[in-house]
Amino acid sequence: MRLPEKMMTSLKEKGRKSKLFPPMQRRCILRSEDAPFLLSMIKTLSREAKSIILGGSLALDIVLLDQVTKWLMIGTPPIDIWPPYVSLHYAENTGIAFSMPLEGLLQQTITVGLIALLVVLVIRYATWKKPFMHYAMMLVIGGAIGNAIDRLFRGYVIDFLQVGSFPIFNVADSAVCLGVAGVLVYELFMKHPKEGAL
Repeated sequence: MRLPEKMMTSLKEKGRKSKLFPPMQRRCILRSEDAPFLLSMIKTLSREAKSIILGGSLALDIVLLDQVTKWLMIGTPPIDIWPPYVSLHYAENTGIAFSMPLEGLLQQTITVGLIALLVVLVIRYATWKKPFMHYAMMLVIGGAIGNAIDRLFRGYVIDFLQVGSFPIFNVADSAVCLGVAGVLVYELFMKHPKEGAL
């Protein structure tokens, strides 16, 4: 059985093209001179990926530590660590940070809005390219999420750290304060003059 004339011609053409352009050559898009650029790009992506992973892990660790310490304090009697300066005692905070009063739906709206704003800032300014700033922001986000979990599921935040006459606070509050301090240090002393905000 003979193949149609057009099919025979097409097969011959494909055969000639295969001889002119071997498979490996046809598939080869990259040139050897592109290698340094590609290696540099891979290293940059690796650094940024590492920063993102470590930053995310830091935020997650803050959330876990915050929730575990709060759970441990439920039903625990007051503990004097360094009287009268440092003590642990369980308290339910229906206000915002450091027992500042704020009730109801407004409180939850502010909490969720703050977390959303922080995430948008991290994405908008690609903070993972600036590790110090990125980790500071992750501290703030981890602390905000830790307290948000309490507000959304308990209706109040558990506080237990008392230092002198300072308002009672928790691990999440501490992380937020450290993160904000880190952002200020970066903005005031570490930011390159040519960089934009954050």
